[in-house]
Amino acid sequence: MGIDVEPCSRSVPPAVVELLAPLAEHEALTAWTAYEAIAKADGRGIGLPIGHLTHIPGSARWRVTGGEEYAVVHRELMTDSLLAVAWNNETPPLLAIATVDGVSQSSTP
Repeated sequence: MGIDVEPCSRSVPPAVVELLAPLAEHEALTAWTAYEAIAKADGRGIGLPIGHLTHIPGSARWRVTGGEEYAVVHRELMTDSLLAVAWNNETPPLLAIATVDGVSQSSTP
Protein backbone atom coordinates (compact mmCIF):
# COMPACT_ATOMS: atom_id res chain seq x y z
CA MET A 1 0.00 0.00 0.00
CA GLY A 2 1.18 3.54 -0.70
CA ILE A 3 -0.09 6.82 0.71
CA ASP A 4 0.42 10.43 -0.32
CA VAL A 5 -0.98 13.63 1.20
CA GLU A 6 -0.59 17.06 -0.37
CA PRO A 7 -2.09 20.43 0.58
CA CYS A 8 -4.99 21.31 -1.74
CA SER A 9 -3.40 24.73 -2.19
CA ARG A 10 -0.25 23.20 -3.66
CA SER A 11 0.33 24.17 -7.22
CA VAL A 12 1.94 21.48 -9.28
CA PRO A 13 5.07 22.89 -10.96
CA PRO A 14 4.77 23.38 -14.75
CA ALA A 15 7.50 20.81 -15.44
CA VAL A 16 5.53 18.20 -13.47
CA VAL A 17 2.28 19.16 -15.24
CA GLU A 18 4.11 18.56 -18.53
CA LEU A 19 5.24 15.13 -17.32
CA LEU A 20 1.66 14.39 -16.24
CA ALA A 21 0.29 15.31 -19.68
CA PRO A 22 -0.52 11.65 -20.44
CA LEU A 23 -2.77 11.79 -17.37
CA ALA A 24 -4.53 14.92 -18.65
CA GLU A 25 -7.99 13.50 -17.98
CA HIS A 26 -7.33 14.14 -14.29
CA GLU A 27 -6.71 17.36 -12.43
CA ALA A 28 -2.95 17.77 -11.93
CA LEU A 29 -2.89 17.47 -8.12
CA THR A 30 -5.13 14.39 -8.20
CA ALA A 31 -2.89 12.77 -10.82
CA TRP A 32 0.25 13.74 -8.88
CA THR A 33 -1.01 12.24 -5.60
CA ALA A 34 -2.12 9.07 -7.43
CA TYR A 35 1.36 8.79 -8.98
CA GLU A 36 3.12 9.29 -5.64
CA ALA A 37 0.90 6.79 -3.81
CA ILE A 38 1.38 4.19 -6.57
CA ALA A 39 5.13 4.82 -6.72
CA LYS A 40 5.37 4.19 -2.97
CA ALA A 41 3.19 1.05 -3.19
CA ASP A 42 5.30 -0.16 -6.11
CA GLY A 43 8.46 0.27 -4.04
CA ARG A 44 10.32 2.48 -6.52
CA GLY A 45 9.19 5.80 -5.14
CA ILE A 46 9.89 8.68 -7.50
CA GLY A 47 12.18 6.33 -9.43
CA LEU A 48 8.99 5.06 -11.12
CA PRO A 49 8.80 6.97 -14.43
CA ILE A 50 5.51 8.89 -14.70
CA GLY A 51 5.23 7.70 -18.30
CA HIS A 52 4.91 4.13 -17.01
CA LEU A 53 1.58 4.92 -15.38
CA THR A 54 -1.68 4.51 -17.29
CA HIS A 55 -5.17 5.21 -15.96
CA ILE A 56 -7.72 2.52 -16.79
CA PRO A 57 -10.72 4.48 -18.13
CA GLY A 58 -13.96 4.26 -16.20
CA SER A 59 -12.29 2.97 -13.05
CA ALA A 60 -10.19 3.96 -10.06
CA ARG A 61 -7.43 1.64 -11.27
CA TRP A 62 -4.04 2.42 -12.75
CA ARG A 63 -1.59 0.14 -14.55
CA VAL A 64 2.18 0.31 -14.28
CA THR A 65 3.90 -0.67 -17.55
CA GLY A 66 5.32 -4.16 -17.15
CA GLY A 67 3.93 -4.36 -13.64
CA GLU A 68 0.80 -4.53 -11.57
CA GLU A 69 -2.52 -2.74 -11.44
CA TYR A 70 -3.26 -0.46 -8.52
CA ALA A 71 -6.53 0.90 -7.18
CA VAL A 72 -6.39 4.48 -5.91
CA VAL A 73 -8.87 6.32 -3.73
CA HIS A 74 -8.74 10.05 -3.01
CA ARG A 75 -10.26 11.89 -0.05
CA GLU A 76 -10.14 15.54 0.94
CA LEU A 77 -9.09 15.82 4.59
CA MET A 78 -10.11 18.32 7.26
CA THR A 79 -6.65 19.84 6.98
CA ASP A 80 -7.47 21.04 3.45
CA SER A 81 -5.22 18.32 2.09
CA LEU A 82 -5.77 15.67 -0.54
CA LEU A 83 -5.12 12.06 0.50
CA ALA A 84 -4.38 9.31 -2.02
CA VAL A 85 -4.19 5.64 -1.02
CA ALA A 86 -3.02 3.03 -3.54
CA TRP A 87 -3.02 -0.76 -3.22
CA ASN A 88 -2.42 -3.63 -5.61
CA ASN A 89 -4.64 -6.47 -4.52
CA GLU A 90 -8.33 -7.10 -4.86
CA THR A 91 -9.07 -6.58 -1.17
CA PRO A 92 -9.18 -2.86 -0.46
CA PRO A 93 -7.87 -1.54 2.83
CA LEU A 94 -10.39 -0.26 5.35
CA LEU A 95 -9.98 3.50 5.54
CA ALA A 96 -11.19 5.45 8.53
CA ILE A 97 -10.51 9.12 7.89
CA ALA A 98 -11.74 12.50 8.96
CA THR A 99 -13.15 14.16 5.87
CA VAL A 100 -13.51 17.83 5.07
CA ASP A 101 -17.03 17.86 6.54
CA GLY A 102 -15.65 16.55 9.84
CA VAL A 103 -17.27 13.12 9.65
CA SER A 104 -15.03 10.17 10.26
CA GLN A 105 -15.97 7.54 7.73
CA SER A 106 -15.01 3.98 7.11
CA SER A 107 -14.56 3.34 3.45
CA THR A 108 -13.80 0.35 1.32
CA PRO A 109 -13.25 1.95 -2.06
